[in-house]
Amino acid sequence: MNRKRLQKLLNKRVYYTATVDTIRDNNVCLVTIKQDGKYLCDHLWVQSDIVAERYEKGTEIVFSAIAYTYKDSNGVRKTGIDQCRSFRECNEEYYAQVKKDGKNLKKRNYK
Repeated sequence: MNRKRLQKLLNKRVYYTATVDTIRDNNVCLVTIKQDGKYLCDHLWVQSDIVAERYEKGTEIVFSAIAYTYKDSNGVRKTGIDQCRSFRECNEEYYAQVKKDGKNLKKRNYK
């Protein structure tokens, strides 16, 4: 797993797209993480009751988060995401608006 592209976004709040994979309590594994359509990494684990309650495995979602660094249980420095917010499903309405705007939606509020 290579997160070098994610490191370039450290301490910045940006929008990501990902696919929900594994849900364990409120811990969710998101796969195929992208930002503005560019692949960042294969998977990330996030804590989110919202994702665990609203979405099923295989659902593509968009959300905002801040990239940060942390040390794992072995003391190895890694890059992850935190403060995940503004979750919404990447549905037909989302893609229609992206096509209309010609760019990623930065400040749209979808239910």
